[in-house]
Formats: sequence, C-alpha cells, structure tokens
Amino acid sequence: PGRARPMATRESRRSPRRTLLLIPLLVAAIVLVAPAAAAHDDASDDSTEEFTTAEFLAPTDGSLVTFDPSTLFGALVNHTVVVAFTVEWCALCTGYVPEFARVAAAFADANVTDDGLTPGDDDESDEQEETTRRRQPRDDPGSSSKLVFGTVDAERHKRLAATFGVTNAPYVALLRNDDWYDRATGVPHSPATRFGGYLAFAPTVEWLNARLGTNVHAKPIVADLSTETIDAYVADPNADVLVEFYAPWCGHCKQFAPFYHEIGAHFSADPRVKIARLDVDAHRVAADSYGVTGLPSLQLFPRGYKRRGLHFRGSERTPARIISFVKSPQVYLVEATVTDMPEWDCVLWLESRGVLARGEISGRFGLTPEHLRAFESVARDGTKGEGDEAAGDDTAGGKEAGDATSGGTTRRVSYEDIDPDADADDAARAMIAAAHRWAGRSRWLETMEILTCVSHTPALRRTGIGSSPAMWNFLDNAKLHVEDPSLAASGFADDSAGGEDGSDDGEDGGAT
Repeated sequence: PGRARPMATRESRRSPRRTLLLIPLLVAAIVLVAPAAAAHDDASDDSTEEFTTAEFLAPTDGSLVTFDPSTLFGALVNHTVVVAFTVEWCALCTGYVPEFARVAAAFADANVTDDGLTPGDDDESDEQEETTRRRQPRDDPGSSSKLVFGTVDAERHKRLAATFGVTNAPYVALLRNDDWYDRATGVPHSPATRFGGYLAFAPTVEWLNARLGTNVHAKPIVADLSTETIDAYVADPNADVLVEFYAPWCGHCKQFAPFYHEIGAHFSADPRVKIARLDVDAHRVAADSYGVTGLPSLQLFPRGYKRRGLHFRGSERTPARIISFVKSPQVYLVEATVTDMPEWDCVLWLESRGVLARGEISGRFGLTPEHLRAFESVARDGTKGEGDEAAGDDTAGGKEAGDATSGGTTRRVSYEDIDPDADADDAARAMIAAAHRWAGRSRWLETMEILTCVSHTPALRRTGIGSSPAMWNFLDNAKLHVEDPSLAASGFADDSAGGEDGSDDGEDGGAT
C-alpha cells in the first residue's frame, strides 16, 4: 500500500505464457536424452566388463579369492564356489569379511573328503557318490570336490552382481558346480542360492553344512540349553559361560535377541567363552533351580567360580556393556565370593592373601593364628574333613565359605571365641584406612574387597563409619575403577570415607 507499481506492458504480460509453453518442450528433451545417456552408460559398462572365462587354480591354503567375472566363471568350471558380494563403503561388509575368511579356513581341510562337495544330482545314489569320490585324486587342486571361497566387489562389477540377482550387500551365495545355471538355456539361476542368516562365522558354517552335507565343526554363536544339559554346560571349568534365560512371548527378550547374537559373534573365536540361552517356558525346572525371577535374565559362570551365576544388573543391556561384564566380572565376582562367606570369613580371607596384615583385624576380635591357619587349610583343599560332620556343630562344619580361587570351600573355622566387647568401630576404621592405602596405589580391586567385607560383616557394618555415606561412596568409587581401569589415569582424587578417620591414613590417606 502506498507504493507505486510500474504499468504492465503487453510484452511483460506475454512472458509467463511463453514460459508455460516451454515446459513441455524441456520435459520432452529430458525424456529423449535420458535413455540415450543410459544406453551410453550401459555400453560403457559392457565394454569394461566382458564375461569371459579365465584359467583358474584354487588356493591350497583356504584363503579368499578376489573374483572378477573371468576368474569366477573360470572357478565354476571345476569348483563349487561360495562368494560374498560386498561393497567398500559398507560397514556390515567390512565386519563380515574376516568372519567369511574364517569360514574358508575351516572348510580348507574338508574340501576333498566330504561327500557334499562332490558334484552331481541330488538323487545320486550313495554307491555312485562313493565311486565319484574314488575317481577324484585327493591332492588334485583341480578336483571338482574343491570348495572355493571368494569375494566380488558388487559396485565395480555391477553386471556380474545383477546376473546372480544381487540386490544388496553383503550377499553370500552358493554356486554349486554344474548347478549354478539352467542347463537347458545356459542362463544363471537368479537369484542365486543365498545365505539369509546372521552374518557371522558359526551360522555361515551351519548353513553350508546343511546345504553341502558336510560336517565342519563350528562353535555355535548361541547354544540352546535344556534342563538336562545346562548343569554340565555351565560347570565347564575351562570356560566363562554366559546364559540368557528368556521366553518366546517376552517382548524385551525379542528386542534383546539381535544384541545377544552380537555378543555371541564377538566371542565366537574365543574357546574360553561360551554363550548360551535357555527357554524358561520349555524348561521351568531349570529356570527355578537357577533362581530366574525376571526376563530376560543374564547369568555369568566365570572360570574359578561355578557356585552360582553372577547376575548382570546393568540398566543398559548393550552388547558393549555385557561384553565388558564377561571380560571383567571382578566386581560381581568379589560381591558373590564375600556374600557366600559366613560372617568373619572375609576378614580371614583378606588376611590370608595379604590384603590385610595378618592378625590386624582378626586379632582385635579374639581370633588367633590357629583360626587363620584353619581357614588357609580349607582354602587350599576346598573339601570337608572326615571329622566335620561327626562333630555335629553347625557353626564349625555345616556352612560354606567362598574362595575366589576354588569357587567355594567348606567351613571348618569356629567363631565361638569372638570377643563381643571388641571395639568394632576401631576395627572398621583400620580396614577403611587399609582400603585408602591400596587406593593410593591405584589397587582398586583390593580396595573394593576390603570395603565389601566391611559392608558384609554385620559387626563392622553397624559401626558409625561402616554405615556412613562416605564409606558407601568410597565403595561405589572403587567398583567404578575396577570396572573401568582407565579412570586410574585420570587423576581423579577421592577423599571418601576419610571423615574422622583421616589421621589414620598416614601419607597414603587420599585415594588417587
């Protein structure tokens, strides 16, 4: 309003009409030019990727072959080929290729001996298969029983990928010798027989075993347990065993399943770690015996401690957190070990290992060196003596005490001589001062062991310093450092549980 506008001329009124008339012409030009450009691109692709057959010699060491069209078709003349179509920028491809290489190595020794690798019709008789195998020299690299593994860059060889119906990556295909194409037309089967399982070593091996009739061993990513097998499985003394208790109807279990397979894949190459699961609906007896109260429930049975499962209590069930739990369960293990012990055993346990000075705490409560020697004897052999049951004393022989090395011992130590008038507060101060000294040397595991013992022993826990927020903060800080050792280098200072006990800490008072 109030602004002068130029008068529209006849020419200016025509310009929008002319613009509208030009739009159809532009669209027509694009439609006509685009096929020509595409045809040019296809022509350039055809010229750069001709399908020829090159002479091929299979590797003898089970290594992966990097295929192009000529080497792939050359290999298919005499070999069954398992090929993974990948692209460089695909993170999933990058992660799977090392697993695929492990599959190739696992099948390297089975190539010339397994029935499933010999070509022929599916209805071929056993006698014919045996005859075929006998005709093939065992050491002949050109034998058609040789299974070859390799990769193809699907982005570089687009026509080759399209020939076998590859639409995404990684795409793992099984191309059986003399059966990868239609014999009547000579046209390759598209899409090729594809592996559709979890992209890791064990599932790939299992799939090939099923397809080829081979029996190549692969530790399963996640083993399925039953009431009959779980006890022996978790008791394996040479393996850390993680078990998930789940139910098919559990929504949280379904969401967690892919992550649990990631954990299994992470440890699939480690013989010292076993990952398993148990369906609580199908095996209620086992679920009850292992104290399952919520789903999904994760329990770790580490080497050296098989008395009971260590429950993963983290709020975030991420693969990284659970992998860390399996690799470094010290916090859970210390808590379980001390909890398993009767009152005062943890004090003798710490003194017997030099975490506390011998007699430093036990002597304050009237325990003698004989008590300590008796505990050490039990910790060494881990068994109950012949006279323990005959004594009829529940305090002396009927209860169990844990041991971090043996996984639990039978108690022989009597604590009837404990001095009820002992200064528990003074003893708690001395233990926390010792914890500070260990923390001052960045020995957080010993720090946590002492503080866990204080929290577990009623006489010490009921003292002023034993029940103080500072003590519990100190314990939480120690657990944090045990779980994440990198914090020790951060210079984080801790004056927890100092309070009125600061004078006892001496030069090592502050934990750094």
